[in-house]
Amino acid sequence: MKKFGAGKKNAEDKAALIGKPEEEASGSTTAAKKPRGIKGLIAMIDLRVCDVFGYAPTYTFPGFRSNFGGWSSVLLLLAVFLRVTTTFSDYVSAEPVVSENRIMFERDLETPFTLPKMGLVFKKTGWKPFYDPTYFRFRFQQGDSGRAANSTYEELEDQPCSFVDSYGRIIEDEARCPGKDGVILGNFFDASFRFVHISILRCHNGTDDDGRAKPGPCRPAEEIDELIWSGTVTLAVMQRDLELASSAPTTKLLLLKKQFISHVHPTYDIMFTVRFVTTTPRAYAAQFAAQFRHAVR
Repeated sequence: MKKFGAGKKNAEDKAALIGKPEEEASGSTTAAKKPRGIKGLIAMIDLRVCDVFGYAPTYTFPGFRSNFGGWSSVLLLLAVFLRVTTTFSDYVSAEPVVSENRIMFERDLETPFTLPKMGLVFKKTGWKPFYDPTYFRFRFQQGDSGRAANSTYEELEDQPCSFVDSYGRIIEDEARCPGKDGVILGNFFDASFRFVHISILRCHNGTDDDGRAKPGPCRPAEEIDELIWSGTVTLAVMQRDLELASSAPTTKLLLLKKQFISHVHPTYDIMFTVRFVTTTPRAYAAQFAAQFRHAVR
């Protein structure tokens, strides 16, 4: 009876369509299948369509989908997308690999290195900055020699300066820095050795032809000695460095404090090292791109 009734209904539907144009018949069929209004809109934005975890039982009714499965599918696709983008970014922009050169310089280099910003601060009684040419002055000289030969010096003059930290706060004020940029190169036994010589010169009025002291603005030698032996001298170096967590150079303030001893004239040798920074290419073609950029510069 069921099969006969279903067949009868199909025959009636076909008979109803007889005599109508072909386009009208197909349009009515399409309109019957296509949802309309709010129900159609809800069916289009139904999140359950995105559910990749849907389970299709071996029954005659459709598989089961849920909103929870849809959200899980979206989160899974988002995680996969982030993984792909981060992996691609690692290939495109590789992290810099910082390697420090333990040796000062290679032997017999020809291109000198510009000395970073540096200066001296004299502090009276160890805490108060003090600088008065009637007592003493700082002298900055560019030295040049080769293979243990005699050194020649060029005056770099001096000028007032100050030093700040990475946050812009003033750490050392009322300092004196070279008026010109100094350079360093090689060591004492190279063909060309360039260095910067810094000294403290006491104020001296000079002597006449008879060897007697001339009158002038300089303080007495005893007063100058008492001031220097009771104070401290701080060498400030604004060095440029590269941290592992940063891809751009940073500045760090290095402070070296020295205190004089009575009737002793100390000297100090400070050696600078160079840190070479290289970017390791992750992709095979990246090394050729880096060489091309270097050639263009």
